[in-house]
Amino acid sequence: MNNWPPPLAAGPKIDFENVPVGYETPERKVLPDAVNLHEVGVMIPMAKEAWRTAMPDAPSGVAQASNISRYRMWTCSVQPGVQAFLKGLGYNGYGYPYPDMSGGLVPAQASAVLGGVAEIGRHSEATISPEFGANMGYYSFLTDLPMADDNPVDAGIFRFCHSCKK
Repeated sequence: MNNWPPPLAAGPKIDFENVPVGYETPERKVLPDAVNLHEVGVMIPMAKEAWRTAMPDAPSGVAQASNISRYRMWTCSVQPGVQAFLKGLGYNGYGYPYPDMSGGLVPAQASAVLGGVAEIGRHSEATISPEFGANMGYYSFLTDLPMADDNPVDAGIFRFCHSCKK
C-alpha cells in the first residue's frame, strides 16, 4: 500500500489570518498575514562516534539513542529557549508543535539549504554540512524578529556530487 504523499489531514492546517500574533490549536496553526516573517534554520549534529557504532545489518542502541537525542534537544530545550528569548525581546517564534507531532512549517532540507547551513546531496534526500557531514538534524522556525537575509552555503558539495557520476 502506498502511503505517500500523506493525506492533508496528517498534519495541522496552516492558515494566514489578519491577527497580530499567531496561535495554534490541535487542528491548525494560524500565522499573522500582515507581519514580515523570517525563516531560521537550525542544525543539531549527531555524535559521529555514536553513528559509527551502527552497521548496515546490525542497528546499534547507541546510534539510536544519539539520533533520538537531537529531537529531544530541539523539542525540550532549543525551541522553547529560542521562543522564550524572542518573547522577552517582544517578538514571536513559530515552530514545531509541542510535542514534536508533525514536523515544522518549512521542510527541513529546504531550510538547511536556504538558511545557509548545508548543501543538498546527490540524491536530493539528504543535506550535507561542510563542517559536520550528513549526520545532522535540521529544524526551522519562523519569527517576526527583523533579520538580515542569509545566502545558501556553497562549499562545492552539490557540484562534486554531480561530477562524480556514481
